[in-house]
Amino acid sequence: MTSNTHILSNRRHEILAEIESLDSLVEGKICERKSGNKITGYRLQRHRNGKNDTKYVTASEVDRFEAGIKRCNRLKALLGELILLGEETFFEETSDSKKKPTRR
Repeated sequence: MTSNTHILSNRRHEILAEIESLDSLVEGKICERKSGNKITGYRLQRHRNGKNDTKYVTASEVDRFEAGIKRCNRLKALLGELILLGEETFFEETSDSKKKPTRR
């Protein structure tokens, strides 16, 4: 295992450990419900099966939902990084092979 492969493997394990620690994920965003200029409540807005799905959220729950949304966004970022690491490892393994170049 090359040094770069070892670094990639360590980072992969770090990412997986962080993913495992994430719980209570919420996808979407919190929007204010307004009547005129007055905020009358909050709603969780997200897309499900091509449709806009909204759920009422009380003012006392907003912080908890926003924390869940933040964790969900972190999960998405970690998954993106994990995919990039996987590609990098894949291409590194491919370039290590003894395959002869093709002639034209």
